[in-house]
Amino acid sequence: MQIPISDHIGQNLASFFPQAIEFIDKSRAQKKGVLVHCLAGISRSVTVMLAYLMAHRQLTLNEAYNMVLKRKANIDPNFHFMQQLHSFEKQLLDARTQPKQQSANSTGSSTSSYLSPLSTAVQSPDSGIEFDRWTPGTGG
Repeated sequence: MQIPISDHIGQNLASFFPQAIEFIDKSRAQKKGVLVHCLAGISRSVTVMLAYLMAHRQLTLNEAYNMVLKRKANIDPNFHFMQQLHSFEKQLLDARTQPKQQSANSTGSSTSSYLSPLSTAVQSPDSGIEFDRWTPGTGG
């Protein structure tokens, strides 16, 4: 999987969160590792991993950031990506509280709103973010 996003303002990495999360989920379900990398390894790839941790470990942005920071000292998502993560955090919180409200009101079924893209991203010739599947111990 490749995400064609460059590391500058105006790029909507959040629109790729659903695809990235699904890719990581499928790989993990197949007991395969996932390597998430970008050119410098400090902004785009970190942003994707923060989104994944927020979605699957139900962490706040601050908790996910601190968890990654403890394992990798040189992380620095750009300000615009941090804004996107903050919006994603709000989406996740709304999605988690919505089923509780619906249960109380008995109105409809819950949905995973974080799986809906925020908007269409601008294509970029930059290296973007790449994901590679691998199986430990098999060399491929």
